Amino acid sequence: MRSTLDLAQFSTEMTWKTAISILSDSLNSDRLLPLSRHPLGFLRGDITSNGKLALRLHIWSDLQRYEQHPLWPIHSHSFDLISVVLVGAVRNQIYALNFESNEPSSRIYGASYEGSQSVLAATDTLCLLGTTESQTIHAGGTYSISHGVYHQTIVPIGTFAATLVLTTQVGGVAGVLGDAKGAQEYRYARKPIADAEARTALNALRKRLSAISI
Repeated sequence: MRSTLDLAQFSTEMTWKTAISILSDSLNSDRLLPLSRHPLGFLRGDITSNGKLALRLHIWSDLQRYEQHPLWPIHSHSFDLISVVLVGAVRNQIYALNFESNEPSSRIYGASYEGSQSVLAATDTLCLLGTTESQTIHAGGTYSISHGVYHQTIVPIGTFAATLVLTTQVGGVAGVLGDAKGAQEYRYARKPIADAEARTALNALRKRLSAISI
């Protein structure tokens, strides 16, 4: 596994080749990389961090996925992120929100963490979805999202994709776009998955990476 010094260097040299090299260190380690189930359906592995910077692996399995209910995929972060698509393809969709509408259909929920739970708390802010911008990024490509920007990442069910994500903490509160008439609070478990399931997902990724020639 790479050091935090390498992580800082990676923030300025984030390429597909470097991302695969760093990930290979984790995949080939004697220690199984723990994975947890994210409420939006993908698997998340925390590779390393140095306080402000954090490196994470996201895997969308082509097998069964488990998503939160209600499923509200449009969200913002309290950090800036750069993502390298390792295998497969993802669609990043960015949304503009209209806070002046007389007929708002959505409510902003503040997102926070309590132990292994994600907590969504309703705010008084209502809005209407405005224009969108969509981009499909294939293996080898990168994309970035600034903190506070509302977006969702789409990987069709039945397809496999993985990204290596570098985040830079900025501050503030992450947000989720929920129903205007939703409950005051929702809680979702973010528990680690069993070693057998993690090993299956990581082996599927390893197999796909081994077929790549850079």
